[in-house]
Amino acid sequence: MDKVVTSIQGLSSTDEDIQSLKTFLGKQDEVLLKAAASGQLDDAIAALDPGLHSLGMLHLLAAKSVSRFEPQRFIAQVQRFVQHCSPAQIRISSVKYCKLCRKFSDLLVELRQPLRGIATLKHAIAVFAASSPPRSSNIPTAPSSSNNNNNNVPPSSSSSSSAPTTTTATTNDSLTSGELTTMHTDLMQLCLLAKFPKPALSVLAEDFFEVSNETSAITIKDVLCYYYYGGMIYIAMKRFKDAIQCFRSVITAPAHVVSAVMLEAYKKYILVSLIELGSIPPLPKYASSVAGRQLKTLATPYHDFASIFGNPSMSASSILAKKEGKDRDNKDKIDLNNNNNNNNATVGAAASSAPAGSHVDELHKVASHYAETFQKDNNLGLVKQCIHTVY
Repeated sequence: MDKVVTSIQGLSSTDEDIQSLKTFLGKQDEVLLKAAASGQLDDAIAALDPGLHSLGMLHLLAAKSVSRFEPQRFIAQVQRFVQHCSPAQIRISSVKYCKLCRKFSDLLVELRQPLRGIATLKHAIAVFAASSPPRSSNIPTAPSSSNNNNNNVPPSSSSSSSAPTTTTATTNDSLTSGELTTMHTDLMQLCLLAKFPKPALSVLAEDFFEVSNETSAITIKDVLCYYYYGGMIYIAMKRFKDAIQCFRSVITAPAHVVSAVMLEAYKKYILVSLIELGSIPPLPKYASSVAGRQLKTLATPYHDFASIFGNPSMSASSILAKKEGKDRDNKDKIDLNNNNNNNNATVGAAASSAPAGSHVDELHKVASHYAETFQKDNNLGLVKQCIHTVY
């Protein structure tokens, strides 16, 4: 390891040296993995300056991340590294940088300490943005949170809502680079798990016009999860129009088969649309018709609820009578009007204040019928809010 540390320290000054160091480190994977397995990397990491030796320190931390390590020390090492690393050197191995941040995020999720990683990931995104060359493109970008047009373009590597404004990113307060990365998705997840959505809002306000697997190893699942998490964050902030836009971006992504993320986004899209708009807006023409049919079939309870919601004169029994094999016993039904999570109350009892046969009463009937499904999907709160809008 002494040779590796000496090479890192001696080849971190000029651009030419950095390129030589990249070549050298690319041949040291086996050495670094053995050192990580034997616990020799900590002294080497401590001997390096994260600002001067960013590329070398990144390779050492990446090797450590795939070996057994003491979690708290690793967290502290990554935080120190991200806080002081050089954007120029990071860009040389940006995929490795994003993967390190993913490991850092996953570890905090596993430890149930998501709050500890929010500031670090925000700064990591800013570093990545600062490392990016100025961008200028006429290609439309992925929809921003401020654009609520139903004809928005779905998130993809060539999608956007408007031509981006060229800005110079800094590591202080600007996160703008125009590129969506895995770190954006990781930040959304940490904010959700920490129940601290506010730090995510400045990221969600950005427009993205590039998604590159070559610079961040991002996958379609990462993109879908970014917008899905974003929608959930907007729900927490009561910004339902923005939530609708995020969920629409997920369910209109090009697909021949519906993924789990798409289905969950679609369920929330229905409920949030009912809360905010009173109806389910039609999907844009570019949305996959095959996926659309699959979603509608898989989300039958939500469409049944929406049918009653949008038709005050419709009887719940007219829909529910067609559903065979459904258990109509109220013993496990949940009180949708009870905010104390008392699962022993019945949905039917919550409608006692409404006139028999009223719109609210019919909504409670269909909600009671599908209460188990809504609870399992963690959408019970949204169903409650839908019913409350018609009182």
